[in-house]
Amino acid sequence: MNAVLSSLFLVAGSGLCLLAAIGVLRLPDFFMRMHASTKAGVAGTGLILIGVGFSDPSLGLWVKIALAVTFLLLTTPIAGHLLARAGYVAGVPLWSGTSIDQLSDTLPRGDFDRTTRHPAKATDQRSLRDHGRGLTAVHVAITSGDDIEEVIRQAVAIAQAHGVPLVGLAIIDATTVGHVGPVPLGGAHYAANLRNSQFEKARRRLGMSVQMFESIAKTSGCSYSVRVEEGDAVEILRDTRRPDALLMVSRSSWFDHGVAEGVYDPMRRLVRNGIHPLIGVERCCADVRKIVFVHDGSPHSDRTLDWLLEVDPWPDAGIDVVPDEGTSLRDLESVRQKIDAGKRFRIPAEGVLARPEPDVLVFGNEGHEGWINRLRSGSRPSLEGTPVVIFG
Repeated sequence: MNAVLSSLFLVAGSGLCLLAAIGVLRLPDFFMRMHASTKAGVAGTGLILIGVGFSDPSLGLWVKIALAVTFLLLTTPIAGHLLARAGYVAGVPLWSGTSIDQLSDTLPRGDFDRTTRHPAKATDQRSLRDHGRGLTAVHVAITSGDDIEEVIRQAVAIAQAHGVPLVGLAIIDATTVGHVGPVPLGGAHYAANLRNSQFEKARRRLGMSVQMFESIAKTSGCSYSVRVEEGDAVEILRDTRRPDALLMVSRSSWFDHGVAEGVYDPMRRLVRNGIHPLIGVERCCADVRKIVFVHDGSPHSDRTLDWLLEVDPWPDAGIDVVPDEGTSLRDLESVRQKIDAGKRFRIPAEGVLARPEPDVLVFGNEGHEGWINRLRSGSRPSLEGTPVVIFG
């Protein structure tokens, strides 16, 4: 019997420690990871110690185990609480899906310069709140899809209205263009030729798109420049992205310029890799009158809304803020506070699906990488027909 109990406690404790370790690696913010680590330190370790006690029971051993478990119960939770409190006061960011912060009126919050696996996001979150300079440039990611002319014309319209420069980002994604599939034995030479051929085709097609960009920019009278890059498209966009500049992309074409397999849903691919806020254009809408902002009640959506008001690409447009799927109007208290402070938007009584087709549709928290957001985005209706979509 002792052997069975020992095995059960050891397996349970080890399993809990394994789950906690996975949580420390995968959970989205400091506070959740701290919660997982303290559970492993107390419950997991305690169960393992009890299992050891059943494997070789004796009075002396059980006294030592009782002292060890008591020590864990008295120290680890308190230490975890103090570290979490210190992190909160220092301003360590909450998970972007957090909807309620019950400590916001109790404890002060600092401004912690966070580091994530997407380094550009760390400085951007602070800049989105503090830079206060409005729109300074419009960046266009130049691809070779059928809709690239519409993307360019939309970017030109905004640049003209705000008197800011236009920057063309002519990128060839070396990862997708250079992929030639499995290479059989003895086929390295032909694979290299195929790879070089694909790069040449991509360069020619990109060159045609760049000529179109320059022609439209010259005709409009906008100040413009072009930056040509070959490499990882995601990393290049992450390095060039600025919170006070709009980044506009095609919603259907990737940076392989049609010579490789491309990427399914390229806009969401970029957003999932930390490139946001991101503006995807299907067709140019020079006279934007209605913007619908889909808010999920999270601080991330609040930051996206603040960014939209700060850069303000369409100052004459009305903004309707509506709750996302699974979010109610009661969750938009932070938005109501902004309305009370005189911000120029409103919360309509009905949901986004009941509204007439907007010129611009903004999703405030599309950039979160969690599975809940993936399910939510997958259940949304098609965005086809909406001229401009923004993922925050």
